[in-house]
Amino acid sequence: MIFSGNEFTGMIYYHMFIKPYIMITISLLLITCAAVYAQDSDNKKNNQQVLINAANNSLWRLIRAIEKDGYFSSRVALNIWRSTAIDADLFDQGKYDTFKKQIYEKSIDNSLRCFESSVLNEYFNDARICLHTWKMHTQELGIFDETQYLEMKKRLEDSKPAKKK
Repeated sequence: MIFSGNEFTGMIYYHMFIKPYIMITISLLLITCAAVYAQDSDNKKNNQQVLINAANNSLWRLIRAIEKDGYFSSRVALNIWRSTAIDADLFDQGKYDTFKKQIYEKSIDNSLRCFESSVLNEYFNDARICLHTWKMHTQELGIFDETQYLEMKKRLEDSKPAKKK
C-alpha cells in the first residue's frame, strides 16, 4: 500500500501525538478506577470495624443496664445491642435469650419486693400494679403460678380497708 504524503503525515501525527495521549488517558482512567476500588475496600473494612466497636459498646451498656438499671432501661439496651450486633454480623440468639431471661427474672424479683412493700405500707394501687407486672413477666417466661397469683391477689384484697358506703 502506497500512501500519499498527506495520509502518511496524518498517520505519523496520529501515532506520535494522539495515540500516546489516548493511551495515557486510558491508563490514568484504569489507575483511578483501581484507586477508587481500593478505597472502597478500605472503607468497608473501616465500616465493619466501626460496627464491631458499636456492638461491643452496646453489649457493655446492656450488661451494665441489667446490673444497675430497671426493666425498661434494660429492655432498651437489649434492643440496641441486638440491632448493632446484627449490623456487625455478631448476633447470637442464645445470648439474646439469656439476657432477656435475666432482665425478666430481675423484674419479677423487683415486682415481688414492690408488692410486699406496697402492701405493708398500704399503697394498694402500687401493689396492684406490681402484681400485674409480676403476672405479665412470669407469663412471658412461662413460669406463671396461678395459685401464687391468686394468693397474692387475695392478700391485696384482704389488706384493703372496707369501703365506706
